[in-house]
Amino acid sequence: MTLKGLEQTVLNSIKSLTNSATQQYYIKNGDGTSKRIQIGVKCVRYVYDFVILARSKNILIKYVMPKVNKFLKERGLWLSPDKTKIFKLSDKEPRAQLDFLGYIFKYSQK
Repeated sequence: MTLKGLEQTVLNSIKSLTNSATQQYYIKNGDGTSKRIQIGVKCVRYVYDFVILARSKNILIKYVMPKVNKFLKERGLWLSPDKTKIFKLSDKEPRAQLDFLGYIFKYSQK
């Protein structure tokens, strides 16, 4: 019950970038054309564990994390520095794996 509303907080954190239900964002290329990209922010929660996925570390750090920290602080909670990781699944270092609910997710080129 304490984390009820976390998913909506994550979605609301990118409202300043896009109000699109499809989470699309337009960026300008150097040649003056624009490109549409998917922001792709998702929150997966099970009881008190959650994972937030996004296509960009910058979006996570600049937009999502401050809102999540505020949401948790209002409830007397905080993100554990030992468990909180921001990384790309495509990184080849051992730390670049997602441990969630007994499953390990990591990138494989196979």
